Amino acid sequence: MASEKGWGRILQVFALASTISVQFAVSVVVGWWIGHFFDGRLGLETPWLGVVGLLIGIGAGIYGIVRLMGRFSWRNGNRS
Repeated sequence: MASEKGWGRILQVFALASTISVQFAVSVVVGWWIGHFFDGRLGLETPWLGVVGLLIGIGAGIYGIVRLMGRFSWRNGNRS
């Protein structure tokens, strides 16, 4: 079992950073892809729905990060 100090703590921080980066990247890419898909489906010449999807993806990514950090700090005993 990994200790709270040393490698165990380093691996926890690495896992958290990896989760945050993957979650944010996937949210942004999926949001853009859905918007781009509907741009093509509706035959729009300008990528307005792609931009809207991108912004929604960024918002969803930030929301997911905030929720993750709330759960992470709660689990570690930081209740502020």
